[in-house]
Order: sequence, then structure tokens, then C-alpha cells
Amino acid sequence: MASENLDGNSIRKIQNMLRKEQTGDIRDTQSAGLALKAYKTKASWMMIMRDGKWTIAPFEMFTAEDIPELRQLVVEARQLLKEGRDPQNLFDAFREQRDVALAKNKAAVTHGIGKTWEEVRDAYLAWATDHKEKDTVRGYKSALGATPGSVLERDFEPLHRKPVASITTKDLVRVRSNIIERGQGDLVRQANLTVAALKACFSWYLNQADSLIETSPAAQLSKALERAKKVKKSPEQERTFIQDEIGLLIYGLEFATNPAARLSLMIQLFTGQRRITPLEALKSDFIESDEYGMIWRLDDKVDAWRTLPLSPTAKSAVESAMALTRSDNDYLFPQQRAYKIGQTADGHLNERTVSTVIEELRGEGGILEPLPFSPSTHHLRKAFTTTMIPKISKFVVDGNRLTKNDIKMITHANEGRDTTATSVYDKNEYLDIKYKILCEWEQFCLEAYYKIREKMKHGK
Repeated sequence: MASENLDGNSIRKIQNMLRKEQTGDIRDTQSAGLALKAYKTKASWMMIMRDGKWTIAPFEMFTAEDIPELRQLVVEARQLLKEGRDPQNLFDAFREQRDVALAKNKAAVTHGIGKTWEEVRDAYLAWATDHKEKDTVRGYKSALGATPGSVLERDFEPLHRKPVASITTKDLVRVRSNIIERGQGDLVRQANLTVAALKACFSWYLNQADSLIETSPAAQLSKALERAKKVKKSPEQERTFIQDEIGLLIYGLEFATNPAARLSLMIQLFTGQRRITPLEALKSDFIESDEYGMIWRLDDKVDAWRTLPLSPTAKSAVESAMALTRSDNDYLFPQQRAYKIGQTADGHLNERTVSTVIEELRGEGGILEPLPFSPSTHHLRKAFTTTMIPKISKFVVDGNRLTKNDIKMITHANEGRDTTATSVYDKNEYLDIKYKILCEWEQFCLEAYYKIREKMKHGK
């Protein structure tokens, strides 16, 4: 055993020992524990202490230029030993990170002290669920790449499993750039939504008592520097479903392999709601009615309460969904699987599961493939408003003809929690009008469906 100030000469000595197949070690006099050790045919950077020996890295991984960093690494390792923690995780992380501070943060996560990006993100979303609007939380979940299998999840690769204390502004810039590059200039708005969500998430974490960061890496993160591309679309590309295409949609839904997703889309279509609204519906929100068959007392994404008397087709879809639901879940469309090991499946059906049905219908060989626009769940609601607004003036309430703004009584008017709690049990003029509007819309849709079904039956 020799002791000296480790430098380039020490490295050459170890190289000579290897050529001669000699064994031995050289220990550093500046940082107690740091050593170079030769084993005849190979050598290693080591930490050798009275309490034990640890391999830092293979000999060839570092040069004389890395010795100052290795000395600092051993200082941190000795501190871990004082705290009763194994330093091997620190050495393993250093080989990957080549940076003592980053390795220290990663080792802290391994020892249960620090947190990874995913842990902080999920904790923030859990907090936001209790303190922010549902729609805000849903937007943040998507913008932060927390939706399993989404393209945004892949955009967050620079942060995957990274200790939050090691995340830099440059890491966040790379996330933003991934979104911009993927969209080839068309996703500037999405990138800016992600920037806003990152700022909110790190601001929240910075202000937690157990936070391990002193400043937010998102503080200096700007919105996308690129300008959004403005692509002028033709009227055909911007329109929604016309009547015959609604028939194609309903016919195509009959072959959807996920019955819950299919029924959710049927309820959305026949009630003119957003994709999320049927998914968030509780079984208790649907009340049998002598006057209207069934009434849906709904609370949508912006906490707008209203009652909708369901048309026969929508009522049938709800009843079919009730038959498929689970007794251990309050939602009409229960979550179908846990997203992570150990989690419960007590939420509602994933929005992406529903959207996938439409994507398959518009994909290659799908019944909606020939359409000149790219159908999505958004177009179901748009088709309802586009079709029924021109017809709305035929309906009268209190002697007054309805105007185009009155379509909101179905799509997003807020009648109040207390009012809807009692109105579901009474016959009233507003429910009558809603029922007439929705039944006329149902007739419009089914007329197209029966026409398409006959064509398909005869191979036309």
C-alpha cells in the first residue's frame, strides 16, 4: 500500500502494475478513502475505509482530470457512512451522471429522502384535485405528461425518474422543445400550456415544507419562442358531422370492442355533451321519471348544474351502462384498470379510452376514414349545436321563441345545485322543452342511422 497525492503519475503507476500483473493500491493523501487498486489484469477506483471497501468505477472510466471530482465524491460518501447509509448508491449514480451533485440527489431518492419528478408531479396533481377546478386539473394532468400512454408522456423523457433537485431549466427547455419538434410548429399552444403547468407545479413544490429545492427551475422558463403556424383550412376541413355521417358514426359504434366506451359516446352524442361529462357521471345522477322516463342531473366540468330529460336512445344507453357497471364504484363508467401497481381502480373510465374508439373509426379502413375532416369526440357536441341552433326558434317557453343562445340550456347552462336537486321530481316547462329538443335531435340521428344500416345490409 502506498499513499500519495493522486495525479497522472499515480495513474501511470497503476498502468505499469497491470502490465506486470502486479497487485496493490495507491491511496490519496488529500481525500481520505479515495484509492486506486490493481488486481493483476484490471484496476478500479475505490473508496477504502477501515469499515469496508467500495468500488467507485472501473480504472479506465476516469482520468487525472476527474480526480478533483472523485475527491469530492468520497467526501460525500464518508458523510453517508456517518449517517448510517450505504454509499454504493452514490457511486452507482456518479458513474451514470458524472456529476457529484446530481449523483447525490439520485442517491437521496434511492434512500427515500429525495423525490423524483414523477413523485412531485403526482403529489401536485393530488393537491390540485382538492384545491382547483376539475377542468384545470385535467388540463394540468395532460400538460404535465401524466396521462399514461399519451404522446406528451414521451415528451417528458428528459425528466423521467430524475430527482427533482437535479432538474434544471435546460431540462424543462428540452421538454418544451420536444413538443414543438413533434408538432413541427403546430403545437406551440400545447407547449405553452405545458410551460404554464410546469411553473405551477414547481411553484407549489418550492413552497412545501419538505421541499429540497431553493429555487424553481421553471421560474426562467419562457413560453415557446416559435410562432404558431397558421394553416388556413377549407370549409370542408373545419365542418362537423352532417346527417348521413352521424348515421355512419352510430353504425360504426356498433362494432366498437369496448362496450363502456361505446355507450359513453352514445350518451355524449344523444345529449350534446362534452366527452368528459358522461364519464364523470355517477350512477346516482340518473333518476327514473314518470313524465320523461329518465332524468340526468349532471354537474359538468365547470361545475354547471342542470337537468336533462333523456331521449329513449340515451335512456337505453344509460340502462345498458348500469348493467355493466360495478357495485364497488360509484361511476356510471368505472375505471377499467389501475394505472400503477398498488393503485385502486376507483375512478372513472379514461378519456383516452373513449377517444381511441373515434380514432379507430377514422383510421385506415375505418368507416369514417373517407370524411374530409378528422373526427374527434369534440365533433359529437359540435354536430348537436350546429344542427339544432337553426331549429331552436321553433320552440317556445313562456310565450317566447327560443334564440340560438338558448341551446345552452342543454350544453352548459348552470341551473344551480339546489334547483336541480328538486326539479328532477317535477314536470315543468323547461324540462318539456329540453325533452322536445333532445327527441328531435334523436330523430335526426336515428333517421340517418337507419338509412346507413339499410345501405350496409344491401351492400351499397
